[in-house]
Amino acid sequence: MSDTQTITDPAQLEEVLAQLRSLMDQQTQCLAREDFDEFTSLGDAVAQHLEQVSKSQAPMTWECLEHVREIHGLHYSLGLTLATKSKETAEHLTKMRSGRNVLKAYSNA
Repeated sequence: MSDTQTITDPAQLEEVLAQLRSLMDQQTQCLAREDFDEFTSLGDAVAQHLEQVSKSQAPMTWECLEHVREIHGLHYSLGLTLATKSKETAEHLTKMRSGRNVLKAYSNA
């Protein structure tokens, strides 16, 4: 996926979000099989899709929002699954959460 042009068409954004959702679903299946090599290799494609979405100039449609909602759910599920796989990962996720809480408290002060 070498195309890094800015997305301006809502249909194109919807397609990229659908692909991202599919990749994250594949990652979930990899974790269930404990296939960490495949999980990691899919991470590069996920990162590329996220970069495309972050640079998008397309208006958000209801279909796009539905994909985003599903992606958030998959992200949460992946985090929970990873947290149960190793103590080190669980500690890292705890640090991420406390860092997020510190930033929230700071921005609300």
